[in-house]
Amino acid sequence: MERRRNHNQSRLRTRRWSTRKIADACVRALADERFRFAYEIAIAAHIHPTYLSKIFHGEHVPTDPVALRIATALGVDPDELVEDEGE
Repeated sequence: MERRRNHNQSRLRTRRWSTRKIADACVRALADERFRFAYEIAIAAHIHPTYLSKIFHGEHVPTDPVALRIATALGVDPDELVEDEGE
């Protein structure tokens, strides 16, 4: 089982996370009133609000574990947060 987990982790590392798509997903979550404030998204994703802000503004690209936690907090498929070809 450990081998499979490592295989999945290495497969995830090939993803290029789109900060624009993460920001869009956060805005949608706020607009849908699932969250009142952006810091609530950060708390739900177990990251510092400043770090989420830097991702939101394109200053940082999240690591795989952080991107997965953000996707989970937002209730979206992680594949929705991956850059498209040529992006």
